Amino acid sequence: MIEVMSPRSESWNGESSASSSNVAFSQQTRSQQISSSSLNAATHPQRAKHSENPYQDLLSLASAELESMRKPSSSATQSNERSFPPACLRLLYSSSQQNHLCIDCGSSADVTWASVSYGVTLCLRCSGRHRGLGVRCSYVKSLTLDSWNHGQGNSAKTTTKSQFRLFPFTPQVLAMLEGGNAQLSQFFSRHKMSNSDYSNRTTPLIDRYKTKAASFYKLHLAKHANEVVENGVYMGREASREASKSRSRKGRKKSHHSHSQRTLPTVEEAKETQLSDP
Repeated sequence: MIEVMSPRSESWNGESSASSSNVAFSQQTRSQQISSSSLNAATHPQRAKHSENPYQDLLSLASAELESMRKPSSSATQSNERSFPPACLRLLYSSSQQNHLCIDCGSSADVTWASVSYGVTLCLRCSGRHRGLGVRCSYVKSLTLDSWNHGQGNSAKTTTKSQFRLFPFTPQVLAMLEGGNAQLSQFFSRHKMSNSDYSNRTTPLIDRYKTKAASFYKLHLAKHANEVVENGVYMGREASREASKSRSRKGRKKSHHSHSQRTLPTVEEAKETQLSDP
């Protein structure tokens, strides 16, 4: 079994846990800007073609698509799931050239399949291998044929930590946008499980998805995607990671404060302890 670093020292997305510099705008201001540009891009697509920032226009369109998926269906029988949003799909492929290639074999042919569990793209042949692992290990979907959800994160909130480990609820589209082949490849390289590492082994490459390291990555990607849902309007990978770091810093401060409150006795308690000592 491949050894995996402790979650305290390991970063699932390859970023340092140290606090980052302050951003120019607050998260609320940036959310309002994205919401406004999303509406303009959706209602006036001809203006987006002449914009000086194509990536921002694409992100705005993707945000508008995700917001439309977030809204509850008007019909009780109608599901919020739909085909992978076109702007989100363009954003997925444009965010990294590696997403045009299969994460396992590197093929560029028919890379229209994905493992939602790891947020990576696959070719048809490798998607079959992932299906053989079972949905608990790797949940495979077609980027062009299957239905996808935005995810409200309610399932994650109503389950215990142990249940979430076994059945992590993953907002599917966001898992793809926040994951990516480059990120998982870097993670595997740090754990000596890259494609080149397995070329010198007798075990097949697909076995790396059965390791503790892969489970660690999958769990934290699902957790991160749910946090992105809670953030509101999607503002891109950079904003999502900044919000995640801010949440982590607040969580550490709160934990330290509550721990101090538990361990430090009051003056009255200290006096009672001194009086009771022989």
